[in-house]
Amino acid sequence: RLALVKFEASPPETEVVVEGLESAFTQGTARNVRLGERVRVVYRAAGYESLERTYDLFSLTEPRTLFERLQPTPGGPVPPTTTSTPGAPPNEASASRPVADNGSKRPPGTVPLRLESQPTGAEVLRGGVVVGRTPLSIPVSRAADAVVFRLSGHVDLSRDVSAADAPRLAVALAPAAPGFLTVRVIPPAGTLVLDGNDLGTNVLNRRSLPAGTYDLIARFKDKSEARRVTLQPGQSLVLDPFRLAQPDDPQDAPAPESGAPETAP
Repeated sequence: RLALVKFEASPPETEVVVEGLESAFTQGTARNVRLGERVRVVYRAAGYESLERTYDLFSLTEPRTLFERLQPTPGGPVPPTTTSTPGAPPNEASASRPVADNGSKRPPGTVPLRLESQPTGAEVLRGGVVVGRTPLSIPVSRAADAVVFRLSGHVDLSRDVSAADAPRLAVALAPAAPGFLTVRVIPPAGTLVLDGNDLGTNVLNRRSLPAGTYDLIARFKDKSEARRVTLQPGQSLVLDPFRLAQPDDPQDAPAPESGAPETAP
């Protein structure tokens, strides 16, 4: 399955190399990439340490955007970035200034704390408000403050953070329990497509799938019907049949839930 993913990074001149794509491109660009559980991406820029990440792209929610911040090469000068001056001629830039993280305007008595997660791209909530996606830096004080890491298909993780955790806190998010989906097509010769994957004819019998939202399309001859369904962790969801023609068999009840679940495609 292909999907549009936007790769952002600091500094602005960062070059991005995505496993499976033939050529590198500049950060801030969206690319159609094949979704996978372990997709390797390399970020590189002059004067900065190269950064390699492995992402579970299936876990990203819309709009699919990734952000990374490269660190200056140890012992070397901090490379500046530039911003264009409004109304300036092409190629003219304003005075250089160093890249600032989220802690550059932090309140007095706080220190920056870099939050990372595996998989990356998790929403970080503070006081119930989304403050960004991992990796990011937030200001913290000596007093503990609760943050929540949230990523589709994974269990929410709550952590108390304080200055004692600085300069970096990395967490691992546990996959959520799968759900089970049951649906059939009438007539039996009809086919099912799940998120772009052709599953063949007739029926899903307790198909085990990661929790999340899926697009289903049923097809028979020149007829088709589409549905979008959301599967919760541990849920056993039985859908009404897709009726694309009169059934040959008057028994149109969904397939029984007994027996071993099917595995995900």
